[in-house]
Amino acid sequence: MMMEPTNSLQSNADISFLFDRINELSQHVTMLTAKLFASIYQNDPGRPSPLGDINDMIRLQFMLSEEISQLYAILNHYGQSSSPVL
Repeated sequence: MMMEPTNSLQSNADISFLFDRINELSQHVTMLTAKLFASIYQNDPGRPSPLGDINDMIRLQFMLSEEISQLYAILNHYGQSSSPVL
């Protein structure tokens, strides 16, 4: 008896891609956070405002949230998780 291929390979690929994307976005957020704190602590009047970095951090946080939501949607669809783990 031959087994029918399942969607598990596709869901695993989707999950793997999302984890990679979440990791990438998290690294960007960490980098910007370090840059922002360095800028704040230096308190050099000649330095440009860190508002651009803050905007980038907010944008990345929204992107990160979207990727995590997609991950939970996939996991919930395949019954692997019923609620987010914080």
